[in-house]
Amino acid sequence: MGQIQTAQIELEALCARLAPVFMEYLRTHGTAVDRIETATTLDGITSLPARYSLGGVEKNVLAPLGLLRAGVDDAIGSCTSATADARAAAAGANAAAAKADKAAEDCDEARQEAEDAALRADEAAGRVDDAIKSANDTVSELLANEAERQLNEQERERAEQERDNREAQRMSAERERAAAEGERAAAETLRVSAEARRVKSESGRVEAEQLRESKFNESVKSAEAAAMEAINAAGECRTVTEQIQGIAGYIPTSLECDAPQCITLGNTHEFAIAVRLLPEKAAQNILFLGDDGAVSVAPDGKITVNRAGESVIHIVPVARVELFKTVRIRVAEPAMALTAAGSVRLSGSGGIILR
Repeated sequence: MGQIQTAQIELEALCARLAPVFMEYLRTHGTAVDRIETATTLDGITSLPARYSLGGVEKNVLAPLGLLRAGVDDAIGSCTSATADARAAAAGANAAAAKADKAAEDCDEARQEAEDAALRADEAAGRVDDAIKSANDTVSELLANEAERQLNEQERERAEQERDNREAQRMSAERERAAAEGERAAAETLRVSAEARRVKSESGRVEAEQLRESKFNESVKSAEAAAMEAINAAGECRTVTEQIQGIAGYIPTSLECDAPQCITLGNTHEFAIAVRLLPEKAAQNILFLGDDGAVSVAPDGKITVNRAGESVIHIVPVARVELFKTVRIRVAEPAMALTAAGSVRLSGSGGIILR
């Protein structure tokens, strides 16, 4: 069987509950009286702890100070009696000394009796001193024991106070931990909510991109269909033109065009598609067929920017439809042009160049 691990706080609580029972057990079954607090005066003290041992029964008891004083009073009474005996002996000695004038032979005996009486008085006085010293030693020992008991009680109270302080600190730390956990849970809830909004926004963006791409494809298809119609119309027109111009050399043989590949959204510069049919004397009849997506193209080739994205433009010569060309123009979001070193590219006037 494994050992049971008990937390320190549970041990302290258990000791606090068992302390009164343990103190009562020590009071009735303890064998030592020297582990108690020591008093420094007798003020307020009515009894002293003592060890009772009689008839095979041993226990700790409280001894009233009256019992101790009774022995001292008896000793003092014995001393007083001995002193009276000494005084009586001294009186006898004086009487014997008075009779010494009458009977010299009795002087030594009377003196001896006086010395014996004085010796007995000294012995009685010595016993009284011993009794008083013993009583004082007992009282001092009891006072020392009481002082030690009070010190032990103070130490116990200090330890109890430290335990209460540690418990208060633990409870405060637990409250702080619970508060931090609540804040973390709230932050997690906000994060989950923000993530849900982000996912929803991303889903909407993807749907919008798909819709834009679908519309762009439809626009391209419409532009291609219109281009085919225009090509057919241009073919018919070319036939008429050839009939009109005959062999006068006005039918174009090649097409040259110059169109911007990328335009920055918000650029106020006027852009256009430059077109030229060769030879120079050929009629410059051009059709611009676009999807009107990112850009729109006017009949004279001027470009109007609509939004960011890409547009397909078909450039069709009316007289020679087979010479048509297709260009793609991309409209990009504004971005700063950088140098090879990675710094911002500036114009000659100090302005920021966008691309």
